[in-house]
Amino acid sequence: MKNDIEKFIERFRGDNLDLPEEERNKIVEYTVHKYTNGYCYFFAKMLQAAFQRGDVVILAPHSHLVWRDVDGKLYDVTGEVSEKDYEDFECQIEEECLGDALKDFLCRENYYNNTTWDEIMQLI
Repeated sequence: MKNDIEKFIERFRGDNLDLPEEERNKIVEYTVHKYTNGYCYFFAKMLQAAFQRGDVVILAPHSHLVWRDVDGKLYDVTGEVSEKDYEDFECQIEEECLGDALKDFLCRENYYNNTTWDEIMQLI
């Protein structure tokens, strides 16, 4: 049985839209693509705001931010995320520890940090 978080994510993606399956699948696919290719930070912040708990973490050394609920479970637009989904996952780094590296996830033109691999390794 799906929990409230998974149900929220499915509604956000459009899984529940009363549309022909092919059209609904395209909407879901587009939404997942957008929030796993550059806008993951904003989706994680939305989950944090919607459920008023947890925190946002990056799955280092990957460039993917997720929401971590108070029970330690991780979520992104695809649903619950497992650390096992990330082959060379090393650790979770809280949003507040990222410093200027967070700029790389804000999707603002000419506003980024260009965090280097060495800087990522220092954060880890």
